Amino acid sequence: MPLRDPQPFYAALQRFAALRRALACRFEWSEDGQELRWSLGDSAAQQQVSYRIGDTEPQVTAAMTSQPVAALAVRRTFMRETYLVPEFPAPEALSPDGGWLASLRHGELHLRSAVGDAEKQLTTGATEDVAWDLETMGVDPWSPDGRWLFANQMDRRAVWRGVRTRFDADGSVRVDHPRTQRAGTQIDIVQPHLIPTDGGPVRRIDLGDMRDSFVRLVGWLPDASAVVLLRLSRLLNQAELFVVNTADCRARAVLREHSATFLRPDTVIWGGSLGCDLMPDRRFLWHSERDGWKHLYLGRLDGDPTAALTQLTRGEIVVDDVVRCDANWVWFRARAAGPRPYDLHLYRVPLAGGAVQRLSEGDGEHDVLFSPDGSHFVDTFSTPSMPPCSVLRLGNGALVTELDRAEVNVQLGARWTAPDEIVVTAADGVTALHGVLFKPPGFDPSHRYPLLHWVYGGPQMRIAPSAFALRGDNDLLHHALADAGYLVLVLDARGTPQRSKAFQDLVWRSFVDHVVADQAGALRQLLALHPWIDGQRVGVLGRSWGAAFALHLLAAAPDLYRAAACTVPGFDPYGGLIYEPYLGLPQDDPRPYQAAEPWALPQRIDKQARVLLMAGTLDSPQQWDLQRMSRLLVEADISHQTLVFAEQEHVFEADALRFHQRALRDFFDEALA
Repeated sequence: MPLRDPQPFYAALQRFAALRRALACRFEWSEDGQELRWSLGDSAAQQQVSYRIGDTEPQVTAAMTSQPVAALAVRRTFMRETYLVPEFPAPEALSPDGGWLASLRHGELHLRSAVGDAEKQLTTGATEDVAWDLETMGVDPWSPDGRWLFANQMDRRAVWRGVRTRFDADGSVRVDHPRTQRAGTQIDIVQPHLIPTDGGPVRRIDLGDMRDSFVRLVGWLPDASAVVLLRLSRLLNQAELFVVNTADCRARAVLREHSATFLRPDTVIWGGSLGCDLMPDRRFLWHSERDGWKHLYLGRLDGDPTAALTQLTRGEIVVDDVVRCDANWVWFRARAAGPRPYDLHLYRVPLAGGAVQRLSEGDGEHDVLFSPDGSHFVDTFSTPSMPPCSVLRLGNGALVTELDRAEVNVQLGARWTAPDEIVVTAADGVTALHGVLFKPPGFDPSHRYPLLHWVYGGPQMRIAPSAFALRGDNDLLHHALADAGYLVLVLDARGTPQRSKAFQDLVWRSFVDHVVADQAGALRQLLALHPWIDGQRVGVLGRSWGAAFALHLLAAAPDLYRAAACTVPGFDPYGGLIYEPYLGLPQDDPRPYQAAEPWALPQRIDKQARVLLMAGTLDSPQQWDLQRMSRLLVEADISHQTLVFAEQEHVFEADALRFHQRALRDFFDEALA
């Protein structure tokens, strides 16, 4: 069939991108906690609204009436190497007094004056394989008194090197060899240090044998007398919390936790929450699934590592994050088992022990912003079909007033149809699975629509939205594909987080089977329920791990899927250490890895099926996965296309991102015609 004009599709992407900007949370408290200000829309030139505590309703205003906040130093970025990518831009870290910015340059630690041109180099002797690493995202490497920086020295000499082709702007081609932390191979050896910011000698922190370990900075004590570190085993099944005195660099373990399976994979792999929150009085809050659900436990940094923690929360809830704590209470967000298990609510619990109290009301995901003194908080909540509503509440949850309801008609379009929140049954015949079904504009149940099944399947995160806000490029794509006339199904199978430990542990040493069974089974249930789904025009698509599962579903359910699109495909289970927490080490037991391999799939794919493979040249593991799979598809005589994006990483950007999105629509327009 002739290709459709891409301009309406591009326009839809732009509309939904504008919606994403418009829905960004813009609430700000004044320093005295008596006034709120927020923007109406996505531009600083648009109206500002304020609400002063005690007023009857918000007022349109030009400026906050309280003292303005001083301008911050302009931060630059520096290139940082991590376990997943050869390098990425990270923000400089501003010193407590605002005078200096810390970063890395050629593997050495540097300070740059926030005002003027002064610079200091704090370390020397770095090489290509033994260099410094500075963590600046989500944590502050500076001690509160500005005397120290926490940094790790990384010994990468034994790390496996891949092959990557570079295409320079002048047309020349070169090859380099980025490090890749492959499953079962040697990984970085991490050695933590304290770095004096006055230029004195660096000080090594002795945590024992550091092979096959990860180290993350938790934070500092308020008086800068100690830094708190988290060490995790390579399989992420053991966690140790250390307090390190700055006076002598002596480290003392205050907690050790071990699990038969993984503890918290996102902590190292994706830079998520460490599951440990420091309190100002040398106590800490520990997140643990030791009883089968993620709860909060209270411990002491000056305590015995063998001493029992005090459990603060109980029952079938999953703690997400700690929002605030004072001498008497801790406020936190959590999800509760029940008919809406992914709704995220605000709770509080007494530190002295007692019942958990839910403070937020209304379905969906709740974001909260407390006033400086904790007496009030803004509660913004939404569902996939209900735009955000923001209300003001007292610290105990009592409603004060409604602040704002998002107006989204312009970006959505006059004929926009709200998505459905769906519930189906997992392949075990018992467990409820939840997802979202996006619908075309002006949806008419008397018509039959093609369906695109977006799958991810990776066990470290959920993908089905539980709020109205568009979180990233994938959410934009779902809306734009629906705008182009497709139903779009997004579902979370068993083996994913944010429910019970047992729900996620299904992935332990079994990566593929439950995902394929749950996702294909969900689609069969929807086909039986809804005659407006055209069962003869169904495609499956995904990126990274989702690309691998898209191909698995195409091979396993030829009666369901006619085509699969695989973006930056993570086909090779040996390709990264991110498989290890779930499958173990391949040298200990290769069978889970062998079961996850997709290389035999082309022989099982229906000859009439269509496949699209896309990857960037800088995403070397996935680029070689694409090439290998293409060769196997050729040998199996499966019709397929490959698109290679020069100088693109695992996440496409700018023109490459837009063209990739259009390529997906064009591919399915033809394959499902």
